[in-house]
Amino acid sequence: MTLVFDAYRAATSTHARTVALLCLLSLGCFLPGFFTLAPVDRDEARFVQSTRQMVETGDYIDIRFQDETRYKKPVGIYWLQAASVNLSGQGAHAPIWVYRIPSLLGAVAVVLLTYWTALALVSRESAVLAAALTAALLLLGVEARLAKTDAVLCASIIASIGVLARLHMREDERHPFSLAAIFWIAGAAGILVKGPIWLMVVGLTAAARSLAARSVSWLAPLRPVAGAAFLLAAVLPWLIAIMVISDGAFLRQSVGHDMLGKVASAQESHGAPPGTYLGAFLITAWPMIAPMLLALGWIWRNRSLSAVMFLICWIVPAWIVFELVPTKLPHYVLPLYPGIAILAALALEKGGLLTGRFWTRLLLASGGAVLVYAPLIAFALYAWFEGRVPAAGIVFWLLLLPAGVLAVREGWRENAARALIVTALAAPLFYLSIYEGALSRVTSVRLAERVADAIGQSVSCKHPTVMSAGYNEASLLFELGTGTAFGTPDEAAAFLGQPGCRVALVTDAKREAFLLGIGKIGVDVIERAKVEGLNLGNARPVSVHVYEIRS
Repeated sequence: MTLVFDAYRAATSTHARTVALLCLLSLGCFLPGFFTLAPVDRDEARFVQSTRQMVETGDYIDIRFQDETRYKKPVGIYWLQAASVNLSGQGAHAPIWVYRIPSLLGAVAVVLLTYWTALALVSRESAVLAAALTAALLLLGVEARLAKTDAVLCASIIASIGVLARLHMREDERHPFSLAAIFWIAGAAGILVKGPIWLMVVGLTAAARSLAARSVSWLAPLRPVAGAAFLLAAVLPWLIAIMVISDGAFLRQSVGHDMLGKVASAQESHGAPPGTYLGAFLITAWPMIAPMLLALGWIWRNRSLSAVMFLICWIVPAWIVFELVPTKLPHYVLPLYPGIAILAALALEKGGLLTGRFWTRLLLASGGAVLVYAPLIAFALYAWFEGRVPAAGIVFWLLLLPAGVLAVREGWRENAARALIVTALAAPLFYLSIYEGALSRVTSVRLAERVADAIGQSVSCKHPTVMSAGYNEASLLFELGTGTAFGTPDEAAAFLGQPGCRVALVTDAKREAFLLGIGKIGVDVIERAKVEGLNLGNARPVSVHVYEIRS
């Protein structure tokens, strides 16, 4: 086993080797499932459908989901996804993974920027460990596989935080213009991707540090006036254009409804009390949960240390705000997790982890234990849905098992650094066993894809126009095309009765009303297929019937 740690030290002996290792580790953690997971309802599918319509229409200013406006978020992520689609050469009907490429690159950037940020605060060895833990991070891996905003937003925030870390730690030094450029370019990107979230997290970090030091002079190298001017110049052209096109509706929906609505009350059934993120941390922050919990005492005692103080300013104020906002989703606090990884690595570097008790040994071993038992949970879910054991997943798990046992052993012996290194390096196999071995193979959740296949295989005419009654998820649009319509059972019946190659999709709940409507218009229909599965949009089982006119 010494060979593992010798190889790790050799692979991280220079900055260039470290960057190469972190890139490989990140891709190893993020690529399993990246190409094979079906579009996820509802957020991802809505993002990609709106991007597809941009590419189809050539309108890169307005954001639409079919005929409805989609003004909850700014345009940045749609531009990035559209660029990925256009560069792929596959056009608007490119597969889902093409739309996910900005998220993948954003997640890799988060890992590299965590390393860069940590270099200003901790030793290089600890910076590598913090970045490796970030690469293995459960929550970041989820966002890397979803074609939406959060991985890219997180990268923009960490880039700006990395600049602030250098200004904080080297306040008396002259700083190159490049730091200010990085800060403001990242800010423009963050605002174009998700509006004021970049400003909140970065602004609270800067404000908390300024209050702690009773000075704002440390921010002077950012060239605030010129930087703010650049920020406005980067953001305002699109904002003005969309305000003109929408007659002001963009601000009313994005700020008035989406942002302020989430602040005032829980939206979209995502309400939860304060403290929810602390509870979620115990799952979503793997594999850095144990070192962070064991470091809390040391962090409190050493809160006046310069690096610790900055990391607290980064994490705590924004965390409090997120806890107080009624609407809660796990990914909201993602931009704070790299700071937690750095803080845990710093405590480990200083010998600050609590040890010497049975429960501390158990806690340190638990991170490695996840490598062993979490895939088994995924396999059990697969068996529940599919009625068989995932053979490929078992093979991956057997390859993973020695690393899991080693991580548990090192954790039990309270060799925290070794346990974390093994866990991080084994994370690619861990995610391979879960995503490729189980989750991406669950056919019941690939409902839209299976409905599209059923239409292609069973309907008598080619390229039918489709209306769906009851199953109205965005993933169906992505699979069947923008021209797919959603309607009531009566509308679906009337639609099917019109001339042309037409198909009606009807769920069990809407079937009786649909058939009554068919009876009223006096046409003869035939059920070509029935597809059963799980609607991810509401986590409920659903049956979709495929109808066409009997020829």
